[in-house]
Amino acid sequence: MDNPETYIDGVLKDEKPEKEPNLNALQQIGKGKQKTESVFKGILKFLWDLKLLILIQLFALLMIGLDKFLTATWTWAVFKDPEFWNSYLLYFIANWFVVIGWIIRRFTVLKKSNQKYTENLNHIQEKIDIDYDNPFIEEQAHLEDTARKIEIFNNEIYVQLYNLSVKHHIRDLNYFYANYDSYTTEALKSFKWPKKGAKRAEYKRAYNKILDLKEKLKKSWQKENIGTQKLNYPHVTRSLIASGLKPNGKYYRFNSYEPKVFSTTLKAIAPSSFTSSVIGLIILSFQFLKKQAELADYLLFFSQIFLIAMNVILILSTLDSIFDRTYLKSTDESRADIEKFFRRHTLGTENYNDKEKRAYEVIKYQEETTV
Repeated sequence: MDNPETYIDGVLKDEKPEKEPNLNALQQIGKGKQKTESVFKGILKFLWDLKLLILIQLFALLMIGLDKFLTATWTWAVFKDPEFWNSYLLYFIANWFVVIGWIIRRFTVLKKSNQKYTENLNHIQEKIDIDYDNPFIEEQAHLEDTARKIEIFNNEIYVQLYNLSVKHHIRDLNYFYANYDSYTTEALKSFKWPKKGAKRAEYKRAYNKILDLKEKLKKSWQKENIGTQKLNYPHVTRSLIASGLKPNGKYYRFNSYEPKVFSTTLKAIAPSSFTSSVIGLIILSFQFLKKQAELADYLLFFSQIFLIAMNVILILSTLDSIFDRTYLKSTDESRADIEKFFRRHTLGTENYNDKEKRAYEVIKYQEETTV
């Protein structure tokens, strides 16, 4: 036998060098594979877009064939049959449990995959973390709430003034207010007693009402009384603006070493456990007997399955827009306001606009008088 080293050297010399891969060929293969996947995805997307139409066509074909196998009758008496309502109740419950399940699932997916929603939450979280060390949200939310209340209150006063001018045919309220005597003297020339006296009394009531309303627009009046006014307007609180988020730096960013197994597990499994418990309760409340199924029963069963599927598809097709109008809109508003609060807090009270300054003065007055 030859020397092992010589034998190994000989084998290595006889071996052909490994052929370099053809990059162009690999690129073409990759393009072809990508094209195939793209075509496949396109077909799936096309079918998904036509999902409702396809299901309706299938159901229509099923309906066409019903008269070949069944004789259908209908009377008002069916609504008096307990078995009908039992069947409908089961269908109704099954339908909405399936729908609710899909709704929860879709919203869960959108909350994780929607980039704008995630960015909003991250921005809100950043400001909440800043607020933990340098509190500003509570104070600014109170300022915003007060400013909104004052603005809504003033708008209601303006509406009352407008209605007053319409009711008494007063074209210029400012002129009427500033020149009441000359205005009424001129306006009453065309009237005769006793109508003249009634009209004079009417103008007097309007003038007194204007005095009262203009008084309520003054800062001095609002400082003392705005807090007692019951108004319907979108309130601002820390909990609302924070969207349920809490500061990450709870314990001053030190590790707490708390596993929190129970609370974390409870939050994770509570929705699904509650749903399955309710379904189990409903199902177990019925006493089922074995029933010999016929063709009509199978057709009815598949018809209900189709209706549930169609309902789910119709609802799923709207959930993205519903998500945008609810969850995304809410975080957009929270993000915009919390950033405004931080900017306002950073710039200081001297940079407040007129509405913010009035709200700030009202708050300070209320704090001083309640101490």
